[in-house]
Amino acid sequence: ALKNVTKQKEANPPSLKMADIQDELDILENFKENDKASADQKIWYFFNAVILVSIPIYLYHSIFGMDLEQFSILFGIVTFFSALIVTFSYHNTTFWLKKFLTKDRSNLITKRAVKLLEGDKEKLYEEKRENQLSNTVSESMAFSILYNNLFFLTSFIVMAFWIFNSLPSTFNYILSVSLSASLLSYASAELVNKKRKKKSKK
Repeated sequence: ALKNVTKQKEANPPSLKMADIQDELDILENFKENDKASADQKIWYFFNAVILVSIPIYLYHSIFGMDLEQFSILFGIVTFFSALIVTFSYHNTTFWLKKFLTKDRSNLITKRAVKLLEGDKEKLYEEKRENQLSNTVSESMAFSILYNNLFFLTSFIVMAFWIFNSLPSTFNYILSVSLSASLLSYASAELVNKKRKKKSKK
């Protein structure tokens, strides 16, 4: 009798593990299909990026005395290209965090758990998976914008008021804003690259 119980215990785990693995594969496959930023996300990223990189304009106008009309073209060019760079930084951070959270939450919703609910099991499973992915994306985007904004503003303040403080205001503005955006882009790209390197080693 003890041998039979032992055999049953040994027989059940593999099937359960296979079900869990299949659920994880389904979630990761769904994640790969959504690894690129949608048009709405790109617009939202760029909108936030423009607001972020426009903040220094007020500082250089009020503190460094740069006239808005005289330097409007310079402000526009630096703002546009810096906003594009920050946009990619937003997406890189969102991509990294979304991948981490998706993997971490892969066991929260399984087909075996949905079987306990009433209704169309397959439809309920897909709906709950989509809701979980949608929430994960929203959380990742919110964190990405907050994190990158703080990173950019901290870098900008250090560069503008310490590193390039002795330079003329025009060069100070160009270097402080563009280099802060570039540093942010590099840092966010490293998050993604480190994740890919770990995956390739495995």
